[in-house]
Amino acid sequence: MKKAVLLSVFILTGVFSLFGCKAKDRPGEVPTDRKRTVTFISGADEADVWILPDTAENRSTTVWGKAMISKLSSGGSERVSIGEPGENGGYIIRVIDGDGMYYSAGFVLLSEGDSIKMTVGNSPLSVIFDVTSSDGNSAGSFTGFAAKL
Repeated sequence: MKKAVLLSVFILTGVFSLFGCKAKDRPGEVPTDRKRTVTFISGADEADVWILPDTAENRSTTVWGKAMISKLSSGGSERVSIGEPGENGGYIIRVIDGDGMYYSAGFVLLSEGDSIKMTVGNSPLSVIFDVTSSDGNSAGSFTGFAAKL
């Protein structure tokens, strides 16, 4: 009887693993079925960039995982896949440049195919993230926070 029960449990475990029971996604990785692609255009030199769902957890942590874009030169652009937005429908953009400047903006609204252009103001402690939709129209301008690390 024990062998029959163990065999049944083994078979059911295999069936569940084949039909929809998958391992939890690893932190920092975006599941392929939830990806959307945006282009980031840097306004800072050697920029490391993170685009994260705007959630309470992401707003309160200083550990963001590996940069989505690494060492992007000023004026350079790179396409990146991001996950679904946070509970408020937005994203957080965080950038650290080669000079140790930190830039951040929250509740940035992004859609598939958007471009994000980062512009550092005349004062090094100001930044704006301008979003352009895939059809070339402005999708919003988001003022960010800047500080020297």
